[in-house]
Amino acid sequence: MGELVCPDCNNVMARLFDAPDGIAVSAWIPAAASAPGDPNGRRVGWTFFAMIDDSMPDEESAPLKCWRGHDHLVVTARDCRTAAAAYRSTGRKKRVPLSPMGPDTVR
Repeated sequence: MGELVCPDCNNVMARLFDAPDGIAVSAWIPAAASAPGDPNGRRVGWTFFAMIDDSMPDEESAPLKCWRGHDHLVVTARDCRTAAAAYRSTGRKKRVPLSPMGPDTVR
């Protein structure tokens, strides 16, 4: 349905999927440590998964870090809804650049 991208390098940071109860958000988050056998690899991390439904406020957010080192980015429910609305109206996936995390960002 859509992709959330880093505004600095256009790297895909999360993907959006249509789900029966809303929008599913899936991201692969890099870990602070590296794998001993692959110190420069991108395999160490964890999966972030969230459901965006109608009850979630637009300002609900989570921080994301780009695999290429860009951090202090935030994904909001509004970003996900914007991409979903564009997909539903055109039938094409939408790439949405993430916003920088401000001091008043809700987590």
